[in-house]
Amino acid sequence: MADFQSKPEVLSQTEVDSLLTTVVEEATKVSGKTIQSFTFNTSATLTSGKLRRVRIKHEEFAGNLTAEISQLLRGEFTVRLANLETISHLALIDALLGPTSLTLFRMDPLNGLALLEISPRLGLTVVSRLLGGRGQTVKEERNFTDLELTVVDEFANAILKAYAVSWQKRDELMKPVLLGHETSARYLKLSSDDNASIFFLTMEASYGDSIGFIRLAFLHSTLEPLVRKLTEELPMASASSATMAASVNPHIQQSVRDVSIPIRARWNGLQITAGDLCDLRKDDVLMLDPAISSRTAIYLGHLHKFFGQVGRKGNLLAVRINSKI
Repeated sequence: MADFQSKPEVLSQTEVDSLLTTVVEEATKVSGKTIQSFTFNTSATLTSGKLRRVRIKHEEFAGNLTAEISQLLRGEFTVRLANLETISHLALIDALLGPTSLTLFRMDPLNGLALLEISPRLGLTVVSRLLGGRGQTVKEERNFTDLELTVVDEFANAILKAYAVSWQKRDELMKPVLLGHETSARYLKLSSDDNASIFFLTMEASYGDSIGFIRLAFLHSTLEPLVRKLTEELPMASASSATMAASVNPHIQQSVRDVSIPIRARWNGLQITAGDLCDLRKDDVLMLDPAISSRTAIYLGHLHKFFGQVGRKGNLLAVRINSKI
């Protein structure tokens, strides 16, 4: 007869660990897949609706950056938003292994660090121009010298100041602070958590016949306050407009609707010297970059309100509104 009074055998911690290891190894053999650990304290990613709003904001930033850098270089510099996504910190490190040109910075008063990447060939061409050159494409791929890094800082500051201005309505105190340079992201970690969520912005840039890219990487937690304000403003503005419309006298509403507002469409980016301007004659042709047609600035009176695309509708020239400022 079995002895029901005997005490059950108790496993030691070493035996428990050995048993768990065996179970994991057997499960791996059956599934054929490697079991990886995962941490659940990662930052939440954006919904598709919020990401769309953020993308529109960064398209506007790319358009404004075109004008700012063109003025800095005294020549046509074009920027186009290529991609905006949220990736893990580990994926960011893999994407920026280099060799490339990375600038570590923070955007006061926001918390956290961020990265700016400028493709070396584009950066060397810009440096050549800022040092008094003609801005011709630099064919070589190499790291910047100490002197060139000082000039790169001027270029980086212009990019980041334009980025701060693009959020000015949300936080007027934003100020970029450059912290250092590196050639590989493995030495400039933004977070100790490999699964931390990162905003990763990629812009295609061209200057003369030099084509490269500019990329920005922010921790989700860094931009989250700005994104929250951005996504909250739209429903609040809609509700406010509806309330005001309901309270206004119908006769006043009709009078306001009949007010004529001039609409102008304007392209930015074409610059010529004063000497060439004086030499212009009838039938002279000014060459424009076809890409600027998709970044047409639309003004209501004196206010820049929309970005649009120039095209045709039937026999008429038209502008399609793509985004609102």
